[in-house]
Amino acid sequence: MAEQTQAQEKAPVQPKTWQEALNMWDDGHELSLFEVESEGADQRALWGAAFDFLRGTVSQDALAAYSFTQRERDVVDSIVAVARKTPWKKFIQQHIASGHISGMALKKS
Repeated sequence: MAEQTQAQEKAPVQPKTWQEALNMWDDGHELSLFEVESEGADQRALWGAAFDFLRGTVSQDALAAYSFTQRERDVVDSIVAVARKTPWKKFIQQHIASGHISGMALKKS
């Protein structure tokens, strides 16, 4: 029983909305996410850019300042677009449920 409680305490949190996810990311909480397509960019950098975009500190045009390929900028844009119209928990779970996309836990560095 104690092992289960410890595992639950260490499990990444699954927020309900992108706003909750953004706040938790900013506070340094580890979040359950999924691996996104990358052409060499670090997953934390891609998710970090998506959270910057959601926060409103980065616009789509400003994504060009990141050292991402066009495909990676499109991925960030897609994360943001879907996150804004889909409940966060559902958004994450749908991507992982197929088994073709790996789930992962990340936190802001």
